[in-house]
Amino acid sequence: MGTESLHTSTVYKSALAVNIAFLAVHVCFFICFALLHITVMAVVNVFSISTYIITLFLLHKERILLFAYTTYIEVFIHMSLATICLGWNCGFQICFLGMVILVFYVEYILMSTKNSTFYGARLAMGYFLAYIVCAVVTHVIPPFYVISESMEFIIMLAVSSATFSLCIFFMSLLVYLTMRSTRNLSHTAQTDALTGLPNRHYLTNNLKKIYINPEMKDYWITIADIDNFKSINDTYGHNCGDYVLKTISELLQKHCKKAGITPCRWGGEEFVLFGSVGNNRQAQLTFLEDIRKEIEQYPFQYGEQNFRLTITLGTALCNIEQDLDQWVNLADKKLYVGKYSGKNKVVF
Repeated sequence: MGTESLHTSTVYKSALAVNIAFLAVHVCFFICFALLHITVMAVVNVFSISTYIITLFLLHKERILLFAYTTYIEVFIHMSLATICLGWNCGFQICFLGMVILVFYVEYILMSTKNSTFYGARLAMGYFLAYIVCAVVTHVIPPFYVISESMEFIIMLAVSSATFSLCIFFMSLLVYLTMRSTRNLSHTAQTDALTGLPNRHYLTNNLKKIYINPEMKDYWITIADIDNFKSINDTYGHNCGDYVLKTISELLQKHCKKAGITPCRWGGEEFVLFGSVGNNRQAQLTFLEDIRKEIEQYPFQYGEQNFRLTITLGTALCNIEQDLDQWVNLADKKLYVGKYSGKNKVVF
């Protein structure tokens, strides 16, 4: 499953959770306002409840953008009327602040998963203006409905708790999605798209890390090159060449996984292996010879074409007196010794 599909799944799950939560909150508001005989807000909440029932169907149809705008408008109208009707002390205006966070969360999600335009800054400015207008109106005009201070405090506490919970939930979710995107991008940047092997960027970074390890004396690096690969492309086409690269990658992975060796694609028809097998030269040579022999004996088949391939490998043991570039260059030189002396061999 790709990054976009993972994000999309999270979007719809979080949107559904918000829809259900807002629906439940408005049911509670309706009961509260009905018991307090605040008729206007009770009626408003009937419309709010109806709205969130409708948005459930919007989410079922994956109309996430329409759901976002509908929620924005509902909260804007409801909280403005609630603040003006019951006064500033009930704290309904706090919801405007919480919704600013939700607006930018929605903008990030929609832009990263569906390439949809959601004007987060403009919508947040709308909530800001609503907050200012409500502050001025409630300062100039007394509430239309007067309730006890204890009830005002209870409502304020409930609204504040709901708003903080919303902020905590969505900021945590945003951090999670951002970190996951970063990890996925890092993985993509360090993975060869064709073979799925780590690429040259990954190899370079990891070689720098392990090169300072005091146990590096047991490590070796091998550059493997497919013999006569150009003739495969010229004879059977580039799709066949891709098949060869992927097949050899799978064979390398199979062997290297058992030995704890990391195979990478260096570029073109070249692969790099690095690690340590045993603590002697013979064990390492045997390991590489096993790889060479399996590829030599493997029955490659592409369409109706059957053919055999060989590889040449140049290997260099780590020498702490050399720098990283010299180590890699030494393996490369040994590879070319093998290429110019008959191919299909391991040069140690």
